[in-house]
Amino acid sequence: MAEKGDMVKLNKDSMSKSFSSPLLKKLYLINKLFLKSVSKEKRNRFVRLAKSILAFDCYKSLDKITCPTLVLGAKKDLVLGVEGARELANSIPHASYYEFDGLGHAAYVESKQFNRIVLEFLRKNF
Repeated sequence: MAEKGDMVKLNKDSMSKSFSSPLLKKLYLINKLFLKSVSKEKRNRFVRLAKSILAFDCYKSLDKITCPTLVLGAKKDLVLGVEGARELANSIPHASYYEFDGLGHAAYVESKQFNRIVLEFLRKNF
């Protein structure tokens, strides 16, 4: 969609997969304003980054992570899915894992617990 220049379609698709309906309605107006700021250069940068992440594979190195690690997953994540977060947590030695039950990809925005969970992890480990 971005390669074709259809940022409105891309944005709608991304937003609908990231946010729950109540928050999505609140963000609608802000989104319309955001789309006006997307230049051709920003769109091209987005395409380059999106393509590069598809080729990025650090899976074989996860067992080398030794620092305290918090992995967060969300059962209703329509962007990445929750299985990837679970697999990531299981592949990093001694990783802590928390899963948001009724939220999706944007749990960091929608969860009232998100900051508390991260802060507790940081206080406990650093």
